[in-house]
Amino acid sequence: MKTLNASTNPLLLVIRWIARIASIILVGVFVLMFMGEGFDPAKITPREWVSLFFFPFGLVVGMILAWWKEGLGGAITLGSLLGFALFGDLSQGACLPGLLCASPGFLFLLCWFLSKTAKMPAGEEGLPQPASPAQPGPEIIEARKARVAAGLCPKCGAQVAPTNQNCPACRINLAFAREHLGQLQPQKSQVTDDKSPELC
Repeated sequence: MKTLNASTNPLLLVIRWIARIASIILVGVFVLMFMGEGFDPAKITPREWVSLFFFPFGLVVGMILAWWKEGLGGAITLGSLLGFALFGDLSQGACLPGLLCASPGFLFLLCWFLSKTAKMPAGEEGLPQPASPAQPGPEIIEARKARVAAGLCPKCGAQVAPTNQNCPACRINLAFAREHLGQLQPQKSQVTDDKSPELC
């Protein structure tokens, strides 16, 4: 059975696309508001500039960036909401609308968190790849090479077909195991003719 990863998890995909669609709608609403009401920088007070910097400019930048970097974009969106709450003008009760407008930021952060904690497949087709431990002894290397020559799995000795990519018993990647085995050389502890020890 394949392990669901960050790109195939259905829940993650649903949350991600809800966040993206909501961000498109909200960015469009902000653009239409500025086009409809007009934007005259000369009439904007310093306090209003601070509010606009966080809301909606910071929210829009965060939601657009979150399409590529969900964690960073979501953090910018929620940070802009926090900055608006601390430094902006909340006299007209803009707290609840601000939370609604920043809701894609929460969803993007949730996607980022789920993608980090989702189980990723360890190897090809979700099967574990063999690790690279310390080099085994010469007897083990020769035994594994003999298994490969006999058409067996080098690790567990199970019968494998030439077309198998993974061992049906221990599930290691056969191509990787054979290549790794071919790179191993038996360690020598004997002394050469010139009495200098062999390097392992």
